[in-house]
Amino acid sequence: MEEEKIYNTDILVEYNDNLEYRRCLRDVFIMNVSLRTIELQNTYGEKWVSFEDETKDELLFDENTSQRVIDHIYKLTHKIPEFKELYLKAAATMISEDLNLGLVILLSYDHFSDFHNCLVSFLTSNSLNDITLYWIQYLMKKFDKNT
Repeated sequence: MEEEKIYNTDILVEYNDNLEYRRCLRDVFIMNVSLRTIELQNTYGEKWVSFEDETKDELLFDENTSQRVIDHIYKLTHKIPEFKELYLKAAATMISEDLNLGLVILLSYDHFSDFHNCLVSFLTSNSLNDITLYWIQYLMKKFDKNT
């Protein structure tokens, strides 16, 4: 039996604003927007149609799916020294040593497109190859510039 796909490595991640960023996250995290829309319409009723597009888009973000994907990525990577070092470097921007926080920072607007490239390389090869190491080093240098 084939393992359920949790992170979509086939998505090209490019965004220029919050709407595009959240769309990319939803696509990569394989969020069921249709089901979420129905849930929100049932919760908010007639008010749903009066919400601004930005508000609707924010509400379509499924936190449960997001946490499941973050947990999956963490489980696959946190014991690998290079990823651990990257997570620590990212967490340090928030004066922390929490590896989970570092991972979440790498999924934030400023770093997601680069970190996605890193994850695609790692997940598709199932190894720490030269391309994955390139992206890890690239991200490390980005954090060095910001400190």
